[in-house]
Amino acid sequence: MQTTKYNRITNNEREEISRSLALGMSINEISKELGRNRVTIFREINRNSGKIGYRAFSASRRAQDSAGSRRRGKTRLGKDKRLRTYVLQRLTQQWSPKGISERLKIEYPLNMEMRISHEAIYRYIYVLPRGEQTHAHPGTSSGTCLLAQSQSR
Repeated sequence: MQTTKYNRITNNEREEISRSLALGMSINEISKELGRNRVTIFREINRNSGKIGYRAFSASRRAQDSAGSRRRGKTRLGKDKRLRTYVLQRLTQQWSPKGISERLKIEYPLNMEMRISHEAIYRYIYVLPRGEQTHAHPGTSSGTCLLAQSQSR
């Protein structure tokens, strides 16, 4: 079975959808014109039609907002309190993310729930609000560490 890579609808395509709908074109005609599956066009119109119909600008804004919120709060450290507590304790003790990641493998060799890459720890550090970052930490390139306040997440 051959698979194709899905490409998100672009702002130019949203403008074209909006214009085509205003001209009274059908979803099938719009999908052929854009070279998209008719279901993709149908879902785009249904998802982004307001009281006054489909508007490209509004659809674009909703797509940007949705894309930005997909990952927020869904990281392993954001969801797993035990793992987060372990990592934050080590960070406040001046451990590097790489050191924490390696130590987890030693302390919890059979527990895959207590595994995380050093890259994921860095990503978690960088998305914390500025007020939750404090004194210099030699293990991070940004020179930041976390306050104990972060442990209450």
